[in-house]
Amino acid sequence: MEYLIFFAGGLSLLFSLGQLFIPRKRPANYNLALMFLCLGGFISHLGFVVHGLAFECPELMAFHLTALYLLTPLLYIAYHLVVLPEEALTTRRAFLLLPVLPALAGDIFYMAMDHGDKVSLLRGLFSRGQDADIIILKLIYIGAAFLVTGYLGFLFLKLRSIWEKYDSRGVLGVTMAYTVLSILPVILLSAAVLLSSMRVLKAGALIVAFLVLGAYLSGQRHPAFLQMLTSVAERKRYRRSIINGFDPQMVIGRLQEIMSRKRLFADEEITLAQVAAEVDISPHRLSQVINDRLNINFNAFINQYRIDEAQKLLIRDPDKSVIAVAYEVGFNSKSSFYEAFSRYTGVTPQVFRKQHRIGH
Repeated sequence: MEYLIFFAGGLSLLFSLGQLFIPRKRPANYNLALMFLCLGGFISHLGFVVHGLAFECPELMAFHLTALYLLTPLLYIAYHLVVLPEEALTTRRAFLLLPVLPALAGDIFYMAMDHGDKVSLLRGLFSRGQDADIIILKLIYIGAAFLVTGYLGFLFLKLRSIWEKYDSRGVLGVTMAYTVLSILPVILLSAAVLLSSMRVLKAGALIVAFLVLGAYLSGQRHPAFLQMLTSVAERKRYRRSIINGFDPQMVIGRLQEIMSRKRLFADEEITLAQVAAEVDISPHRLSQVINDRLNINFNAFINQYRIDEAQKLLIRDPDKSVIAVAYEVGFNSKSSFYEAFSRYTGVTPQVFRKQHRIGH
């Protein structure tokens, strides 16, 4: 079971690396990369202690306290960047990083210690030592526990506040449950430090490992979870923007954003009512905005997106048949695709593809 801890730590580090390979990275991706890096490092440190490697090579515990104290502000920032992008992270949020400074100073002091002193410190932590440095180290751990528990409680309240507005309560319910369950290993790890109990530490580390593995499996079951949370936040912001008056330009912006991100045009049976529901406006008003602001009807608006996407596919994948492209972008027949494509571009799909090849 001890190797499960190392597996969870490695999985967290893999999550961190994966965020850096995402194309068109946003600040949220860099924040998540650093957060998973700290989580992976912290879990690996627990594994080193449980397995006994830390007592033979205490240098493996480098920047342990820094990783622990960084997790809370990084998790807080991640929540804002992913779920509440409309709420600015004011400069006051920087105070969240203040507890990291003494933790970093402690880690630097630890790394400067002799090898033997490091071993004595770690062994003293689990042998009910009463030296001043042992007591200080225990207090630092308890402080981290209070910090993490306080944030998890805050996060739970935030998630509960959007419960009524969320389209998939099952996914949100799992997240809220994980928030509560995460308090258990925090309590166990704190108790392990206070009681100098390796057995309790191992139990807390295993629960952390199981939570990481469960989060991975939940992500596989609901791969679009973060996007779903982001969609909720965007709808909240959109509602606030028009609550005191109808804003057609805001409607157009919201419409264009969801069409590009969710690719609603690719659904051959897409209706005005379905798009209106996504934009959170009545079908009649949405139709009026499209006609008045864009000077086209709803079908023409959808076809514009389909043709734009079709042009990209014809260029990017020259071996794909024209009819396959037509179906992929949302047309239900070859004739309707040819008619719409010719109307918007002035040429047939084959001619368009040939012109592009000649041009290159």
